[in-house]
Amino acid sequence: MNRSYASFLSLAGICLAAGTIATACSSGEENGSRAATGRAASGGKGGSDIDPGTGGAGGSSGGGGLGGTVGIDPGQGGMMDAGPMTCGGDKYLAEQRPLDIYVMFDDSGSMIPWWIGVTQAFTQFINAPESAGIGVGLQFFGTSCDVATYATPKVPIAVLPGNAQPIQAAFPILPIESTPTEPALRGAIDYARTWQMAHADHKVVVLLVTDGEPTDCNSTVPSVTRVATEGFTGSASIQTYVLGLGLNLTNLHTIAMAGGTNQAFIVDPNSGPALATAMNQIRGTALPCDYALPKNTTDPKKVNLDFTPQGGTTTRVVFVGDAGRCDPVKGGWYYDNPQTPSRLIVCSQTCDAFKKDPNGRVDVVLGCDTIVIK
Repeated sequence: MNRSYASFLSLAGICLAAGTIATACSSGEENGSRAATGRAASGGKGGSDIDPGTGGAGGSSGGGGLGGTVGIDPGQGGMMDAGPMTCGGDKYLAEQRPLDIYVMFDDSGSMIPWWIGVTQAFTQFINAPESAGIGVGLQFFGTSCDVATYATPKVPIAVLPGNAQPIQAAFPILPIESTPTEPALRGAIDYARTWQMAHADHKVVVLLVTDGEPTDCNSTVPSVTRVATEGFTGSASIQTYVLGLGLNLTNLHTIAMAGGTNQAFIVDPNSGPALATAMNQIRGTALPCDYALPKNTTDPKKVNLDFTPQGGTTTRVVFVGDAGRCDPVKGGWYYDNPQTPSRLIVCSQTCDAFKKDPNGRVDVVLGCDTIVIK
């Protein structure tokens, strides 16, 4: 008898002796990006229900499953711990929703004093290993007041690092244009929205980079704020991030807030490290905590989400039903569409915890009753 088979018999004997059902000892092996044809594990029975409003069905004494009572671990901010993960299940490395950024870059004459430093910082950003896989497109300010000018990219959105070289080559030697911020942002949002509609599984945002308040083409802070509002609240919502190059540009906060990104990133344009930090923060903030449901999922009531911090212990994040039920401290996750789910969306509180550990691992687990918030 070979060793692996003997080990299996021994484990089976332990399970049966304990009076648990055999499926409670299902494998918890990590399958990574297993092919869509991979088998679904048979999970143990537990007391959970996909509707968190009614609590778990059955339960607390259910066979080797996770049980009907959800424990909240107060020790880990932004996480809801479902308790002992005795069911096991099949793990799939979570596939994050792709991010695309359309950059509207101020190349007005006032940018001359810090043009070299700013462009170098941006070049480092698009070539950074952390930016690989992100789609980036680019257009610049000009003298035209025609929205269509800015809705046509200088460099169309394409994935980094492949698109880094065309973006670098597109930068002018010196900035000599004007500050037509209103038509420029409107054009950027139009292009981003068209791209979003053609790439429904992506998250598409606009990044406005400027060293001054709106002036040309009748542009004002209120008028640009209205454009950002329309972009964020319109069909195919587009967020606007704002990078302000100058410490006195606090009025730009209103544009960012209207664009759904809370506040502008205001930095000293003479500080390379500050620019790098801001752009890294924008990338981290924009990256969605939004994961694909594995194609071989047969029962959305047997799906869970695990997070394993680098060198740490795995936490099972609790299902909350919808965005309105996200715990204000502990977060959770929910489906994009409860009737026909295709994505798992993580509450902002839990997403923040994920982003604090970029080397952590997120897994979708199939085969165990979904653990819900009580």
